[in-house]
Amino acid sequence: MLASYCGGIYFTINSPTTIVQFMSNTNIESSIVRAVWSSVEALNHQVLLQLNDPDLIQQIMKQVDRVATLSSEDRQSLIDYVSSKVMLIRDIAGS
Repeated sequence: MLASYCGGIYFTINSPTTIVQFMSNTNIESSIVRAVWSSVEALNHQVLLQLNDPDLIQQIMKQVDRVATLSSEDRQSLIDYVSSKVMLIRDIAGS
C-alpha cells in the first residue's frame, strides 16, 4: 500500500492497477509510468540522493526520453507526476 498526496488530498494506492487508473486521468500510458519506476531502479541510488529535486526529475525524464516520445502535454503531466513522487523516490534510493 502506498499513501500519496495530490492536489491537497491524500489518497492510498493499494495496487498497481490503482496507479494505472490514477494515471489514466492524465492520459499517460501505464508503460510510461513503468519506465519512470524502472529508471528510478536503474539509476545510481547514491547519485539520486545527492541531486536536488529539479535535477533528480531531469535525470529521470532523460531516462524516460530514451524509451518514449511524449507530447509536450504528456511530458508536463509526467513531470508533475514525478515531482509529486520525489519523496518516495528518495525513500527507494535510500533503502
